[in-house]
Amino acid sequence: IVVGGPDGTAFTLKEAMEMALGDGQVISVSKGEHIVGSNPGQLDDTSGLTSLQITRPVRLTGDPAGGTVLRGMLELVDGATSGSISHLTIHDAGQRACVRASVGCWTLDRCILLSGHAAAVRAE
Repeated sequence: IVVGGPDGTAFTLKEAMEMALGDGQVISVSKGEHIVGSNPGQLDDTSGLTSLQITRPVRLTGDPAGGTVLRGMLELVDGATSGSISHLTIHDAGQRACVRASVGCWTLDRCILLSGHAAAVRAE
């Protein structure tokens, strides 16, 4: 599944998560800024859209050349038992962390995490 850009099959990351069919689905986020919980047609409205629950094992990746920015917090919750996040810059957008994990075993690779709080990653 490709998020954004001219070849996108999903307009937003939230829509891509809803489209993901099975464990290990690859979700590729195009270069540019993306609000993690936005809906199609609400791309400029950030109120209440700065967190997204990931509920299944996925491989979330940005452009390997850089320039893919997610604004908000990714929450790895029940069902998201494993997966990977790579080639992304994640800015917490006022949330408690960039990534919050309550379950599973996840790999973060080549990510830049920008948090104005005590922790960029929270394991609870």
